[in-house]
Amino acid sequence: KKKKKKKKKKKKTMPRKIAMIIRPITPKDLDALMQIAVESGPGFTSLMPDRDALSRKIDHSVESFARTVTTPGDEHYLFVLEDSATGQIMGTTGIEAAAGLSRPLEHFRRNAVIH
Repeated sequence: KKKKKKKKKKKKTMPRKIAMIIRPITPKDLDALMQIAVESGPGFTSLMPDRDALSRKIDHSVESFARTVTTPGDEHYLFVLEDSATGQIMGTTGIEAAAGLSRPLEHFRRNAVIH
């Protein structure tokens, strides 16, 4: 008698649960923020691909989070969107504590439209 070979069952892999967290930016996020700035393109004026300027933005955000604030001032809070499983930074956002107090708030997006 020949024995029948049992077919091996393939293990079903469960899809990875994606858990994103929004957290305050830290200096270790500079490379990721620089990459986001590059990918955003030259028309996105609030996130220019200038490593020194981005480093200053991060430092200002860290200092803003460390302050005890009773009245909003020049605080600027930067955040990153992080994939908690991989640690990869997927995006960024920011909150200005106050706008237009010492200088006008202006945001621009430069682009070309071809008809």
